Amino acid sequence: MWMQRQQQTRIARLLKQRRRALGFSLQDVQARAAQLGVRLSASVLMQIERGDIHPNARRWIALMHVYNLDLLADSMELGALAGVRTPTGTLEELSERGTDAWRCGDVGGALAHALAIRDHPGDDLRSRTLKQGALICFATYARNLGKYRLARQIVEDLLVQPLPRTALTDTLVLAASIWLGLGSPEAALALVERAAKRMDPGDPLRVAYVEHQWAKLLLRSGEPEEAARHLDRAIALYEEVGDRYNELRALDLRTQVLEALGRDEEALANVRENVERAGRLEYGCVVAAALLDLGRLLLARGRAEEAVGVLRQSLASADILQDRRGRLYAHTRLWKAYLALGEREAAAMALRQAAELVEGADEASAELDEVRRAAAEGTPRAAPARRRVPLASKGASESVN
Repeated sequence: MWMQRQQQTRIARLLKQRRRALGFSLQDVQARAAQLGVRLSASVLMQIERGDIHPNARRWIALMHVYNLDLLADSMELGALAGVRTPTGTLEELSERGTDAWRCGDVGGALAHALAIRDHPGDDLRSRTLKQGALICFATYARNLGKYRLARQIVEDLLVQPLPRTALTDTLVLAASIWLGLGSPEAALALVERAAKRMDPGDPLRVAYVEHQWAKLLLRSGEPEEAARHLDRAIALYEEVGDRYNELRALDLRTQVLEALGRDEEALANVRENVERAGRLEYGCVVAAALLDLGRLLLARGRAEEAVGVLRQSLASADILQDRRGRLYAHTRLWKAYLALGEREAAAMALRQAAELVEGADEASAELDEVRRAAAEGTPRAAPARRRVPLASKGASESVN
C-alpha cells in the first residue's frame, strides 16, 4: 500500500509539472480532453494532481495526448501502467512473459515487457529480429484490447527502424488496421497499398494478409464488389498455406461483404456456418466475433429475442477469453436488442456495462459513439430503427489484420 501511494504521489507531481511547463490551466486541459471525447473536469484534475485519485486508463491516455507525451515510454517512466520495477531477462523470456501478460489482460505488465524488449542491449541481427517480432505481436495485442493509440506508438517505433521485408509487410498491414480503427480509412488505404508494393509476391501468407486487409478497407469505403474480389484471393491463399485460423477470420468478413451486397440470407447462412466451423476447431475468438455478427444481423432483421440469446453466448465467450473489446460490443448490442423488446430495465443495465467498458476504448466507431452519447444523457435511447449496419467490429485475435 505504501509503495502504491508513493507511486501515485510521483505520478501526480510529474503530471502537475508537465501541465505547468506547457502553460496550461486546468480548464485548458479539461477542454483539450473533451476534444478527445473524455470528460475530465478541473476538480478531478486537481484531485489527480494532489495524488488523491489515480486516473483510469481512458483518462490517462487522454492526458498523455494533451501533454504530448510518448504513450509507451512515458507511460512506463511515470509508472502509471507498469509499476515501479522494470522486467529483466533474455529477449525470449521477456517475449514469452509479455505475451502471457497480454493474453491475461495485464496491459501494464505487457507494456512494461514491450519497453524492456525495445530497450534490450542486444543489437546483433538475431536480437533485432526478435525485438521486432515481439513488438509486432505486442502492437497487435494492444490493438485487440482497444488500445489503438498505444498500438500506433509501438508501430511508429518499428517503422523508423530498418525492417526485413517480412516484418515490414506485417507492420504496414497492422498499421493499416490501426489507422482504420482510429477513424482514418484514407491513411489506412495508403498503408496497405504500400504493403502491397513491398511484399514478397512469392510469400503467399503475406500476400493473403495484404489482400485480407485491403478487403476490409474497401468494404469500409463502400466498395463491396471490389472487397469481395480481394477477400476471395485472401481465402484461397490461406487455404493454400493451411492457415485455418485466418481463413475462418476471412470467412467471417465475408458475412459483412454479403450483407453490404444485399444478400442477407447468404450472410446469415455464412455466419452460422462459421460459428460451427470455428467451434469445431476451438477458435474461441473467431466464434465470439461470428456470434457478434450473427446477433447484429438478427437484430437488423427484427428478430430481437433470438439476437439476445446469441449475444449472451458472445458475451460468455468474451468473458472466458478476457476479451474486453468483445464484451463491450456484446453489451452494446444487447442494449439495442433489449430496447427493441421493450425491456428498458435490462437495456439500462446493458448500457451501464457498455458505458463502463467504453471508458477504456479509443476506437473510432459509430456504435461506441452512440454508447457515449447515451451514457452522457443518462437514459436509454429509443429503440433503434431496423437498418443495415455496414461494418461490424471484430473480437480480439492475434493476426496483424
